[in-house]
Amino acid sequence: MNPAPQPRTPEFEPFLFGGKRPAAVGMDDVQLETRAGGLVDLPDGRVYACDPLVPMDSQPLAHRLQCGRYLVVLFVVTGTEHGRPEARTECNAAAALLCSDKTPVRWELAAREGGPSNGAAYGVDSGTGGFMGHLAIEEALNGDDPLGQAIMSALRDASGAVVSIADGVSAAAFRSGIGDGTYETWLGHDAQGQLAIILTDFQVVDSEDYVSRVHAQWAVRNAQKWWQFWR
Repeated sequence: MNPAPQPRTPEFEPFLFGGKRPAAVGMDDVQLETRAGGLVDLPDGRVYACDPLVPMDSQPLAHRLQCGRYLVVLFVVTGTEHGRPEARTECNAAAALLCSDKTPVRWELAAREGGPSNGAAYGVDSGTGGFMGHLAIEEALNGDDPLGQAIMSALRDASGAVVSIADGVSAAAFRSGIGDGTYETWLGHDAQGQLAIILTDFQVVDSEDYVSRVHAQWAVRNAQKWWQFWR
């Protein structure tokens, strides 16, 4: 008999929830902040995690919540650009939908309705991620929709926001880390096994050792003459 697969521990867990100091490629003096982003409406409890401006993955998550409004939280790394201490910068490391006030201690990849058990990663083509309910996704799937216009306006000067265009029609939108890509969504359960958080990881935070090695490689390449790259 084959052994049961071991639960996968997400790479972000020790940094976002375990108190380990995070680092990020391209940044120095990194600090982690959590910022409340507002309440998003889930009229029937279905959760849609996708790019709200280019919703390529428009099936809801398989796990349905109780209908209501849920707080969105951003995990933001702040610091300076690497090698430029005068240049402040920040980047969204993750975005989460809080389902309770409990701390997550066990994680699993989210799934989509009718999809594989680990099929809730979503593609980003506009540099934007999001959480929304079924009324908002209907608006997002409409090409020239007021919701999309409201999102683009809100994110001009913010890393994330909850926008609403009608009663019960709201979406949480946020910049997706360093831009376009494919990002996994996770379910975090508390010590009693209840769902505590739904989180999309933008693959920004990493260990200080790893980031130091990357920055050292950059320094070596920057010190080379142009003709040395072809050796």
